[in-house]
Amino acid sequence: MKRKFVGWNIIIGIGIVSYVLHQWIQPFIAFEMVTMSILLAMVIKLKFPKITVYEETFSYVSKHFLKIGIVFLGFNMSLETLSTIGISSGLLLGFWIAAVLGLSILLGKYFELPSKLALLIGIGSSICGASAIVALSPIVEAKEDEKIIAVSVVSILGTVGVLFFSLLALLSHFSEVEFGFYAGLSLQGVGHALAAAFSGGELAGEIGTITKMTRVLYIIPLAFILNIGKENQSKVIPYYVFMFILVAILKGILPLPEFVIKTGQEISKVAILFAMTALGLKVNFDSVKKQGKKVMVHGSLLFFIVLVLGFIVTTFLTPHIG
Repeated sequence: MKRKFVGWNIIIGIGIVSYVLHQWIQPFIAFEMVTMSILLAMVIKLKFPKITVYEETFSYVSKHFLKIGIVFLGFNMSLETLSTIGISSGLLLGFWIAAVLGLSILLGKYFELPSKLALLIGIGSSICGASAIVALSPIVEAKEDEKIIAVSVVSILGTVGVLFFSLLALLSHFSEVEFGFYAGLSLQGVGHALAAAFSGGELAGEIGTITKMTRVLYIIPLAFILNIGKENQSKVIPYYVFMFILVAILKGILPLPEFVIKTGQEISKVAILFAMTALGLKVNFDSVKKQGKKVMVHGSLLFFIVLVLGFIVTTFLTPHIG
């Protein structure tokens, strides 16, 4: 009982510190709270290796709170986006997501990364960053260390992307519509995309939001596609992923009070924060050392190609979609 109490306090303590740091630096840079929590947890485990005596608690939190977070993540979906974006734009974004996923897998083979790790990075880069990785990792059946590495790399690169777009807003000749589309098309997490898009102006922010949230919606069909592609068809989509989809649909068709939606979003945020903190406290550093450098090069090259292709798509196709 004492070990459980101490284990819980370690997780909560890291979560609180991450929240405070996030609130402090948020006005200056879009660095995700989950990423901070993971990094803090990994540093603590590295400095205090005897913390493994609380691993039973860490395992319980990472397993059960991740499921809770995934279910309530449905409150972050916005089906209304479908009514504000044209069919051609929606199809374009679908092809874009498929291309980024395919590119990540090909680069993963080139750098000899585990296939599931390369797929997770592709999912995070093409859909909605850490949230997509967390939601779809059960279907991918990725290892815990692979989830941690993928979330960390995608989140860090997303922060770099925000800085890039903040500079681009000062130097480029893009219109606000083009700038917002480019940011919404290219950046990983929702927070990254919106922070970058709004640096180009109010209209750019609105276009970026619509573009990004359309990408986010593709998490639902992708969940089914990933399951179809399994060699073992007896392993169906986990029940909590179905519940996530159900929550997203209900939010879209029912007139839910705003406080219910906000509460659901906060529950998801806290549950995922605790789960990823616990995973950070369980991380296998041998695995991280083995894959870390190659994964960072893989993710950086993927992001660079996405930025180049996104620039081309924005320049030549934005005037013709709707």
